[in-house]
Amino acid sequence: MAPFDEYFRHLSEKLAGAADGGFDREPDARNAFVERFLTETYPEEYVTVGGEIVDANGESSNRVGAVLYDPHLPVLSDSGRSRYLSAGVHAHVDVKPDLFGEVDHALSKVDSIKRLNVDRIPVGDEVERQEQLFSTVFAFEGPDPETFRDSVLRYYANRTSLEGCVDLICVLDEYVVS
Repeated sequence: MAPFDEYFRHLSEKLAGAADGGFDREPDARNAFVERFLTETYPEEYVTVGGEIVDANGESSNRVGAVLYDPHLPVLSDSGRSRYLSAGVHAHVDVKPDLFGEVDHALSKVDSIKRLNVDRIPVGDEVERQEQLFSTVFAFEGPDPETFRDSVLRYYANRTSLEGCVDLICVLDEYVVS
């Protein structure tokens, strides 16, 4: 088995093990994903949970799940609510226990993130400016691939381009769409 295949198989087994007991609430799924994947893959100081993403124009996203955030930038706290500057967001991950009946909700959260300005200036000529924040959805369970595909196509039916669409959706041990 190739090293990457083995690595991803190992990660999949760890995440599937986290889901064995099932999830009654979304925070349980999110916490398992964060603890079993994100903090083992990324430096812990980059991984944050919960809050909103805000841009320099004062626009804000819907409440977000997990955010990979630059620890050198401040997190704005207001009434117990964390607000992350879009300039410091490396990626957003919406973690769901399942996507049954949740596809539209997950994609609308992605829309709220994709409409924000990135507010990041690239360093050097070789780095392209990122036009939108990377936003993905991860679920431990989901509908069959055909039902899922139909839900996504229905949600994006009026779009004329892929701009603003979700970057990646993963349903553990089922499918990955990018």
